[in-house]
Amino acid sequence: MAVFSIQKHYKIGENDNANADLCSFDALDTGRTGQEKRVPFMVRTQIVNTGDTPQGGDWRLFYNDTDDIATAVRVGTALDGTIQVDSVTGLPTDESALEIDDVVFDSTGTQTWINGKYDDQNASTEELIIVNEYYSDFQYCIEFTEIAQDNKIYYFYMVIDTSIEMDEYAFVAQVKTIHAILGETELCHTIENQPSLTGTVTIPECEINK
Repeated sequence: MAVFSIQKHYKIGENDNANADLCSFDALDTGRTGQEKRVPFMVRTQIVNTGDTPQGGDWRLFYNDTDDIATAVRVGTALDGTIQVDSVTGLPTDESALEIDDVVFDSTGTQTWINGKYDDQNASTEELIIVNEYYSDFQYCIEFTEIAQDNKIYYFYMVIDTSIEMDEYAFVAQVKTIHAILGETELCHTIENQPSLTGTVTIPECEINK
């Protein structure tokens, strides 16, 4: 079967600007190696339609802890809760249009840019059709939850609706979690009124668990 839909390039970025087109990003096709949990970040992927028929629907972001689209699950599902959409109301606005092809495109043909989609509170866009010989970007603001594995690489894929995979995943976005250090993360919260020889003191729970 001829290839017609390709997840071609990606960038990982910071949630640091009210304009989804102006966020700061890491280098093209470069995985991030130290992403903290509960700190929102951007995954921006490029989809290219090189075929002769339109491709589209609700574009959804999937992930896996191994590089395997076949067993990937959708971000924000209740399957294990490892990765969620940001879910914080504010800017950039959910379902914004991406009007800049920020992910560098190395076309050897005649593909043309079409405005893409940005989501910060949903893991699937509204319907968007990419006609043949066009390409676009999709961007999501997501975060790792506390149950994400430490020092683990997670892989990200675009899927149409719930099951239509791209014909090729040329570059798969990769983000590695950082190790949670006891006493230095928000996972360490305080337990009040612990007894001591001289009175009542406050002891961080993580110190108790050491």
